[in-house]
Amino acid sequence: MPFFILAMMLIAVLIVGVRKAMSGRSLSTLWILETAIRNNLPLDEILEGHAFEFRGKRSRRLLRLSRALREGEDLSSLIEKRPYWRLIPEEGRLAVTVGSESGTLSESVQDALGLATLRFERSRQQHTFSALYLATVISVIILQVSFVFVFIMPKYKEIFNDFGLDLPETTISFTYFSDAVVRWSPFWGIPLLILTLDYVRRYFRRRKRGRAMYGFYHWINPRLFTVDILRLLAVSAEEGKPLNSAIEALARHHNDPVIRRKFTRVSRQTQQGENLWESLNQVALIDTWQTGVLKAAEPTNLLGDSLHRLARELDLEQEHHKQRRREALRPLILIVLGLF
Repeated sequence: MPFFILAMMLIAVLIVGVRKAMSGRSLSTLWILETAIRNNLPLDEILEGHAFEFRGKRSRRLLRLSRALREGEDLSSLIEKRPYWRLIPEEGRLAVTVGSESGTLSESVQDALGLATLRFERSRQQHTFSALYLATVISVIILQVSFVFVFIMPKYKEIFNDFGLDLPETTISFTYFSDAVVRWSPFWGIPLLILTLDYVRRYFRRRKRGRAMYGFYHWINPRLFTVDILRLLAVSAEEGKPLNSAIEALARHHNDPVIRRKFTRVSRQTQQGENLWESLNQVALIDTWQTGVLKAAEPTNLLGDSLHRLARELDLEQEHHKQRRREALRPLILIVLGLF
């Protein structure tokens, strides 16, 4: 049983590491997309050529997207559908949908490309190191546990039997516990497997249309998406477009249902005459200090620059907090594995 749990942990760590390493493919597609939009190039031809850089499922999906665009379908509606929504990062999908409706498609995608590139570089360095580190530690523990159970424990038991001595109470208790776990495994293992499969089924059903479900993370960090939101609003402000169009687009197309509900409320309040920044503060997307800064910058030509500056500061602050949590979690994981 301990060997099985450790093996599953190792597999999970390796899967996370591989997925993070492969996420660079979606970034390259976003780069191709941004170049084509900025230079008014035919998207269908560009994506068709880009599809031949890959093999398998990703290549087929890119070719299908290219054919759909050639038939006259809209990119913003296609990119939210299940076959295509994983072709580009989440920042890019939101930029395409919001930018198309607010009239800032090229600028929004360009800004999203910069943000996605920055996050990819951070994630690649941090997750690759963490995955290799944990995989190494777990592999060593698996080898140690296997060596003890295969070579040491049988000889240990033989020595006690040869001398006519009973095994220590702790060893006997551990043996009884292991036997009980194996003997009763159908009664706890099968229900656990059913619950796990049901959770996986519900997870993929929620993500059927590319809708992420972040659940309790909103309680931990209510401003989880504020950086992306402020940057999209900054693009609209810099291009002189009305912010209400971006707000309504976020209310319809954001990946998380909690954020969609918040922006629906903000859109309704702004239509009733309330201040946009105060409404965003009421739904906990920005704090009081940010609200004051944006209200002061709104009458001037510095609103777009202020939104970008606040987004950069908040991004650095969130990254700092993530780094601190990772540094605190690493020794905790080692202690748990050691006790295990």
